[in-house]
Amino acid sequence: MDESLKAHREPLFILDGNFDFLADSKHVHILMPKGFEGICEIEKQLFEQVPDSIKKIQHQLPFIDWNNIENLSLSRKTFARQLYSISQYDQIATIDELKESCESAGINLKQVGNLFQVDNKQVKAFLSLLDRRIYEVRLVKETSERFQARVRNARLT
Repeated sequence: MDESLKAHREPLFILDGNFDFLADSKHVHILMPKGFEGICEIEKQLFEQVPDSIKKIQHQLPFIDWNNIENLSLSRKTFARQLYSISQYDQIATIDELKESCESAGINLKQVGNLFQVDNKQVKAFLSLLDRRIYEVRLVKETSERFQARVRNARLT
């Protein structure tokens, strides 16, 4: 073969499922979330926004001690994501609603002074509860079942 130019009659660009994301003039279509997160350094941004998310949530839930939750969230991507999601709610819960929901979900709130603390082992469940990912079903009389959803989608009725 020589190095002269030749016409190429086959497609040079083929769109298949190996793309992490596609961007057009209006949208970014995320096909592979992990690849997209790596390219965009979203993990770094998730951890950077933890203190701001805590401040927003703390404004609505000032009766919770957020220190251990914040410390854990600075190194756990799932916690950081959930904190950001929770911080977007206009209304989270009153103290009585939260205490009742925690009790129902098996989450122990320990009162220390004027604040309630969540044990490190229960932070995941606590954040899932605040992010509306824990729910209870009562189909059988005097029996309830608790579930944790991977995603939070409101049911349309």
